Amino acid sequence: MNNSGLVVMMVGLLAACGSEPKGESAGDGSTGTTGVDAPTGTGGPEDSTGGPDEDSTGGPVGSTGEPGSSTGDDAGGDSGTGEPPGSWLPEPPVGPFTCTGARWVFTHDQPSHVRELGLDPRQHLLVHEEHGLLDLDALGQLDVERVFDLSPWWQSSGPDGLGNWFMTTVEDNDSRRRWIHKFDVAGDPVWKVDLGLSPPENSIDVMAIAVAPNGELVLTDDAFGLHRLSADGEPLWDVKPADYLRIAAINDAGEIVGLSPGGNPGVQVLNADGSLRWQFAWPQADGMYGRADINAAGEVVAGATWSGVPIKRFSAAGELLWQREYSFMPDAILLDQLAFNDAGEIAVAGHTFDPPSALVIKLDPQGEPVATHRCSEGSVLTAITIDAAGAIYAGGSINDGGLPFVAAFD
Repeated sequence: MNNSGLVVMMVGLLAACGSEPKGESAGDGSTGTTGVDAPTGTGGPEDSTGGPDEDSTGGPVGSTGEPGSSTGDDAGGDSGTGEPPGSWLPEPPVGPFTCTGARWVFTHDQPSHVRELGLDPRQHLLVHEEHGLLDLDALGQLDVERVFDLSPWWQSSGPDGLGNWFMTTVEDNDSRRRWIHKFDVAGDPVWKVDLGLSPPENSIDVMAIAVAPNGELVLTDDAFGLHRLSADGEPLWDVKPADYLRIAAINDAGEIVGLSPGGNPGVQVLNADGSLRWQFAWPQADGMYGRADINAAGEVVAGATWSGVPIKRFSAAGELLWQREYSFMPDAILLDQLAFNDAGEIAVAGHTFDPPSALVIKLDPQGEPVATHRCSEGSVLTAITIDAAGAIYAGGSINDGGLPFVAAFD
């Protein structure tokens, strides 16, 4: 559940940057010990009315793997435009850094980048940042900070449902050997698996990692192959899809969702054995820059990083349940990350451009916005998660790559 910059024409949302030693958390939504009350977040839209016609070809495919062909409407999707009351976003809060409506905001005092975040069984928030791991308690206070003592590392993912973390490293020597490592919640190594040597044809150069709550993994390599590992690090299978698939998430059943920017761009869901279950076509650039997540039931939510923040929700069988675009004035917004829980609630992270500030929107299972939160100017988001109760945790940085922050929203 982690990315790059995008083109000027896009408008939408984003999700968090790094973290490091020593941080502060304020339970009133402000940072530091100033005691400034956080501004109240504006509620999200109460209604959603019919929006733009969307021509989306492709659609669910059957067990044969043969793509179907349907528009969003043919697939039964409800299309609409979600607008908050008055179609206006809340203003960015002023004063000490904060986010409107936050239960707490944690800030760090050293530059870093938030890579991933997630809750462990203690309800601690584990924040994987560029130098190590921050362990925040239920009140947003820093419990433990662990610094990674590894050779240069490349990709990371996690945590799983037990708080384990995974990352790949590349040895800083002539061999350039690749490894994937597993660490437990205490930061102790559990196992590591040799992914091979350079050159690339003799090794797996990992481009993305997705981890299931039960600790199983799927990796995308630079040759477009997929590799699935058990929670113990045992190889389960290697598959090379017809099109490059940028994996986004995997659930406990081993079902994988990814986005393809290749010959058949769009959303794809794979079965636990790596075979294609269904796909839904959309524009190539959306497959390149989109975001997607899958829940325990195999339902999927996917969004594109374009103007209007188009988001689609699919059933486990690949039926398009609804598609919506979200228009907020006076600011254009750009989608950067999203997350999906088993109740069907969706957390969307992004940013505005004028003024630039991080934005968190919560959608109900029908795609209706129910809460909108905005952070102080200069903030961006790079990671987001939503728990079973609908609480949202988002992480990012202040002043685009500066000091990291994490915020919790009920």
